[in-house]
Amino acid sequence: MNDLIKTGVIGYPINHSKSPLIHNHWIETYLCKGKYYAVPIVLDSLEEGVRQMVKDGFQGFNVTVPHKQSIMALCDELDETAKAVGAVNTVVIKDGKLSGMNTDVYGFTENIKNA
Repeated sequence: MNDLIKTGVIGYPINHSKSPLIHNHWIETYLCKGKYYAVPIVLDSLEEGVRQMVKDGFQGFNVTVPHKQSIMALCDELDETAKAVGAVNTVVIKDGKLSGMNTDVYGFTENIKNA
């Protein structure tokens, strides 16, 4: 069994994303056994791309444009926030099943509360 935790962010374009730089910094700082990737997936290849990530052993991924709404159809379950806003930004993969959630709303509201 491979103990390397594979995570990432999907979108297109994605090369501009600072997420891998930020997440890999903290993975290295805290000596975690993982890697965070930027995975370019064009809209027409979303299902195929996500299937490949599951096959490649990813444990989850973040979602950015243009996939935040389209990914919902591929999720086996959705949290209540994702259902309410109609968008997913985080997917957890467990036993080949995709659980979609939306943490954008929480982050946005907490920023307003703390402003």
